[in-house]
Parts: sequence; structure tokens; C-alpha cells
Amino acid sequence: MDSETPVIRTYDLTKRFKKLTAVNEVNFAVKRGEVFGFLGPNGAGKTTTIAMLLGLVRPTAGSAEVLGHDIRHNLSTALRRVGAIVETPAFYPYMSGIDNLRVFARIDGGDTEEHIPAILEQVGLTGRGKDKVGTYSQGMRQRLGLGAALLGDPELLILDEPTNGLDPAGMQEMRVLIRYLADEQSKTVFLSSHLLHEIEQVCDRVLILNKGQVIAQGKVKELLSQAHAIELRIEGAERAAEVLSRLDWVQGTSREGGWLHVQAPPERTPELLAALAAHSLFPFEVRPVVSTLESVFLDLTHESTDGTDV
Repeated sequence: MDSETPVIRTYDLTKRFKKLTAVNEVNFAVKRGEVFGFLGPNGAGKTTTIAMLLGLVRPTAGSAEVLGHDIRHNLSTALRRVGAIVETPAFYPYMSGIDNLRVFARIDGGDTEEHIPAILEQVGLTGRGKDKVGTYSQGMRQRLGLGAALLGDPELLILDEPTNGLDPAGMQEMRVLIRYLADEQSKTVFLSSHLLHEIEQVCDRVLILNKGQVIAQGKVKELLSQAHAIELRIEGAERAAEVLSRLDWVQGTSREGGWLHVQAPPERTPELLAALAAHSLFPFEVRPVVSTLESVFLDLTHESTDGTDV
């Protein structure tokens, strides 16, 4: 597979369940070696998309390629090089963590048992590998799930909510591990999560899905910069808004409480003030608005995240 060929590529990928369109003509490409964030409110179609990429659900229309193989015709070849966590990993509770990984390794058919101690160390379970999984916390099961996904040294990891059940320290360790896998081991990570702070810290690029459709995608920094703004308090706010709307780099203005909200890069504040001063308009308070991924997400989706994902 050519290094420039996307590790995952979709072409109008669509899934309908009777009258419900869960995924509607979704198009994206995941580059080799990146951590790609897959975001959306519950019910957006994230899990259905992952299920199609893994061959668990058949598309209604469109297609996709995983590691250069069409998911409709030759997915089994690609899946030998894919590790995945989908929803809550299932293990035998009466067996130890090590023995569970041995079972997965034998099912996989690869000569991977010798790597199990190193994998347990990677996911922070070295001291608990001999304990029965029934004694594990939810967070430890998530770690073991990532360990199972790493069996066979996969090129692509598809992780659905990998930090579910982890405490803040565990989340941080998982973020560091994911970046290590991408940066030091050249693995590609497709990461689905509702934890926007996590995505913002660990991902190179992100896609936001809503009601089965792609509503935004791009580099995290670029999405954040598009949402940056400047706010100011000023007498004659309507006149100020009129003056600023003439500037080609101002995307819009609005009134929010006592503030005039200006959609413009904060680094252009000196130019904004100069334009106002030229019309004898002088703000008495100015502040930059630096958006988080959460604010971008909420602005784009405009809906509650309560519900059940599909």
C-alpha cells in the first residue's frame, strides 16, 4: 500500500435502517500515521460508521476502503492489520488478563503470545496481568481492550471511547499512549469519543458528524481558529457594528448582552481598534474569545447530546 494512500477512505458511505438514515453520504479520508478524531452527539451515526468499516454492518449505499481494500469485497485481508475497541470490550471474567490475551492471540492466528508482557506494560497492567478479569475495574477492562487491539502489531487502530471508565490520571496516560503509538510506532489511530477535551489534546484532525452527515472536518487548530472572535463594550455599538462589517476580514457581528461580538481573528485587534478610532469610536473594554473544541462542537450541532448512539 502506497504511503500516500489514505488508511481509511469513504465514498458517500450510507446506511439506512428502514425509514431511519443513520449515515448519509459520508466522505472522509484518514492519513497514515495520524490520530483522527471522530465526533458527534449521541445518535449522530458514529458507531454505525465504525461498524461498517469493520464489516459488522453492510452499507446500504456508497463504499469505503480500509488499508486499500474495499470493505464490500476484500475486508478480511485488511482486518488482519487492524486492531479495534468497539463499545465495551468483552472478556472471560474467570480468566486472568494474560490468559484472555492468549485466547485473543490464538483466535487471531498470529505468533503474538510472546509480546503479551510488553503489551500489558504498555497499557499499564503489568502488575495485574495474572489477576482474574472479574476483579478488574471498568477502566482496567478498557486498558485490557486496548491491549487486545494491539495484538498482532496492527497498522490501524479503531478505538471507540477508549477512555471510558478511566479516572483523570488514566485518561492522561491513555492520551500519552495514543500519541506514542502514532508518533513513535507510526500507527494510524481512528478515535471516536464524546470527550471533546480529550480529542482536542490528542488528535491531529477531526470530523464532526451530526444526524448522519458530516458538518465539519479539518485540522483541530484550523477549526478552533475559525471560531475565534473579539468582544468589546462600546457606546454606539450599532454604529461600530456597521463600521466593522465593512472590513473584509470580519465575518460578522452580533450583540450578546452588553458585548459586541465580532467574528474576527483576535490577532487583528489593533486593526479593529484603528478602524473604530477613524470613526471616533473608542471601546472601553476589549477581550479576545478563544474557542475550545467544545464550543465549536456545540455551535455546529445546536442540539443536546442526550440519547443513544446508533
